[in-house]
Amino acid sequence: MERVRTILAVMLFVSFAAALLVVPQPAHACSCAAKPDIREELRRKTAIFAGKVTAIEQPGWGLVRSSADPVKVSFEVTEVWKGDVGPRTVVRTALDGDSCGFPFEAGTDYIVYAYSGENGLATGMCERTAKLSAAAEDLKALGTGSVPPPDQTARSGMRPALWIAAGAAVLAAGWLLWRSVRSGTSRRPS
Repeated sequence: MERVRTILAVMLFVSFAAALLVVPQPAHACSCAAKPDIREELRRKTAIFAGKVTAIEQPGWGLVRSSADPVKVSFEVTEVWKGDVGPRTVVRTALDGDSCGFPFEAGTDYIVYAYSGENGLATGMCERTAKLSAAAEDLKALGTGSVPPPDQTARSGMRPALWIAAGAAVLAAGWLLWRSVRSGTSRRPS
């Protein structure tokens, strides 16, 4: 009986020692299938462009912070293969790689494969988005892209919709003025 107790005590000690030595690895929620085909991505994506990261805006600190919180990444676009992309554009990605967020670095050039997200263009680790220096296969398959159109809103300072609204307001004010002047002249005292 004493021998059984000794064996059980040794086994218990070895089990505890092994449990202390085994370090659990962090779990990663993002798991991507094989890299998508370039031609398939050209068909599926909303926008494909190359550009340099000019700014990265992290999400604010709230009561709850998630690895899926969106990061706004601003680009100076140099070449466009698909989509309505201007010379400066913003793409969103998840905060962390655990939620498939792409790890952009400021000042680095990328080829971006973006889809339409909740708040505009978005991308992640499971897209073909990559550093431009590592995208030779993509650049060869896509061929020469186009230069982004000039930024119309940057020159005028106003969006086209605001110009239309301002023009409509001026026309309405002019019409009301004309009408009040006209009705004032037709009611001359006799």
